[in-house]
Amino acid sequence: MKKALASVLKILSRLVLKVHRPYVVAVTGSYGKTTTKDFIYEILKEKYFVWRSEGNLNTELGLPLAIAGVRVFPEKKIFKWIFTLARFIYFLLPFISYPKYLVLEMGADKPGDISYLLSIAQPKISVITAVGPTHLHLFGSVENVLKEKVKLIYALPPEGVAVINKDSYVLYDFITKTDRHYLTYSTASSDANIYADNIEFIVNTSDENIGGTKFDVCFQEKRKKIYLKGVVGIGYIYASLAAIGVALHCGFTFDECANLLSKREIMVKDRMILKKYIKGSIIINDVYNSSPDALRSALSILSSIKWQGRKIAVLGDMLELGVHSQKYHIEAGKHAADVCDMVIGIGEEAKMLVDEAGKKLGEEKVKWFPKEDLEGLKQYLYQVIAEDDLVLMKASRGIHLERII
Repeated sequence: MKKALASVLKILSRLVLKVHRPYVVAVTGSYGKTTTKDFIYEILKEKYFVWRSEGNLNTELGLPLAIAGVRVFPEKKIFKWIFTLARFIYFLLPFISYPKYLVLEMGADKPGDISYLLSIAQPKISVITAVGPTHLHLFGSVENVLKEKVKLIYALPPEGVAVINKDSYVLYDFITKTDRHYLTYSTASSDANIYADNIEFIVNTSDENIGGTKFDVCFQEKRKKIYLKGVVGIGYIYASLAAIGVALHCGFTFDECANLLSKREIMVKDRMILKKYIKGSIIINDVYNSSPDALRSALSILSSIKWQGRKIAVLGDMLELGVHSQKYHIEAGKHAADVCDMVIGIGEEAKMLVDEAGKKLGEEKVKWFPKEDLEGLKQYLYQVIAEDDLVLMKASRGIHLERII
């Protein structure tokens, strides 16, 4: 049934694209896809009629729905699917208004996923946010993840451009060996086309200004200051840089891009968002998902924040790592112990992380809960968290850590 539905949606979405011929911006990467997609959308919509993939509509079923402007997956509700199919028929009419730009997220859980999505929509701009150890239970290695992601680059027409994170070394090494036109962004190298420096992550106890991310963005000898309110995270900086790269190729000036980013308050649900929590403490809500590179980044940011009270990490399993899981959870435990005053874990895989952190912090500074005991974790947090604590919460989606926030 699913294959039949996917085939129907593929045919209809291809017909819609053939009728209206929108400019497609495709976004993929091991992490940071959704944030980057949303930042690109926020800039482009200032000048153009734009749609984006909503939520996680980035699969064989989700991508066609995004092309039809569907915002929420219909699930198993027949009347909603009937309405959805009617939308496709409606947009097959050539005189119906349709977006000039589509910003489409393309996910890949296994080899072949990107190829299938590219058979539906071919991009004029391809953005790859990073390549790292995700879905290794099916890909087997980071090299195989890279092979899948870079299909977005090979799909570009001669006039197309790839927007690439230079700090993702395996990705940058690949792109420099191709003949494709590309633009790079970075937070570590001033040799990139667009780069950020003077980065500062700020957290305050004030209700009026809980904090945010400050940085300078640089392009062709120009420099502009950016402040992203209410969020902390290198991912937001990367998303800003990638969005500028896309917008420059779509008729925006650098000044216009920087000004728009400074004016807009852009937050992506459950991704490094600052929020008041138990007893006036502050959490960094990053529970949307987790992977080795993303957790490493989050812990590094937590370390860099100037804070008088305790720093606590509540960390769940990093799922879908296959045979590499033990290695990455132990590494994360060591890193967390270097950064935090207390480490709390939930999930079977996270037990390895907690045990490793306990070797440095001591047993009284670590605590572990099974995946099924979210309520026990919540009650424990109410007991141990104090007013001046800064708490990082991060886990794969399967842990459902969002339920205790």
